[in-house]
Amino acid sequence: MIFQQEFQTADQPEKNHATCAVYHTSEDGNYPLHCHSYYEISYVISGERYEVINGRPYNIKENTLVFIPPLAFHANYNVRATDVAVIQFSTGFLRDTSSVMSDSLILRRPDGLSPVFSPESGGGIYNVLQRIIEVCSAGGPENYAPVTVLTDQFRKNGMVLELVAALLHENCVIPVEGAGISTQNVRLDRIIEHIMSHPAEKLDMKTAAAMANMSYFAFSRKFKSAVGLNFSDYCNLLRIRFAEDKLISTDMPISDIAAEIGIDTPSYFSRLFRNTNGISPQEFRNRNRSR
Repeated sequence: MIFQQEFQTADQPEKNHATCAVYHTSEDGNYPLHCHSYYEISYVISGERYEVINGRPYNIKENTLVFIPPLAFHANYNVRATDVAVIQFSTGFLRDTSSVMSDSLILRRPDGLSPVFSPESGGGIYNVLQRIIEVCSAGGPENYAPVTVLTDQFRKNGMVLELVAALLHENCVIPVEGAGISTQNVRLDRIIEHIMSHPAEKLDMKTAAAMANMSYFAFSRKFKSAVGLNFSDYCNLLRIRFAEDKLISTDMPISDIAAEIGIDTPSYFSRLFRNTNGISPQEFRNRNRSR
């Protein structure tokens, strides 16, 4: 598992705020399970892939948009060669351009709606996406003179904001209070990165607080406020997301998957998994491998 602290272009979110790129990926292309503290919108221009979001696989084909809020676990696996536009932007980008977009708000899909949908051809969302694809397919600025760079950044940032506005206007995303937001804290980012890199490690909150150079109670409060879950629940959820990905993408025995997340007792793993998904690991594998 990977915790990405940089955008796809290796830019820092707090400095660049938004980025877009268009990729061609081969039939065997994939990107492993990961999360990040910024938003991501991917739009499949052509081809077919599976996108796994928070443990659920979605079949993605041409003219399909995927909306990924901060800290959502996701991975993708191509079925056919795929052309895809990827747009990433920070929570600060939205906050700094709106007087009502506070740190406590996050944009997400309305309850009951899939994170995956197809924009109406010729509609507002579709038209903005086509312009983003045209501009971002051309790559970066022709040279790095200040005026050229400013023009390129402002044009792309403006189109990203226009896309977000179109999504809001058509009620494809909504602002939600207290839903769990970007960490907005380098020390917490380091802890999340450590947990994701060491899913088998039994990291207790006292140790995590010390790693973040925070008191136990300050860490507990800050982590819950930033992530939306307490520390132990988040660690368990992360391990289950790791297990879900292995169940879908590999033929590893379930006992080996449990061991990879530090659980030696199959019955405990099954109970923890069922508490999250409502079904056993084997049922989850059977249901999702058949898609």
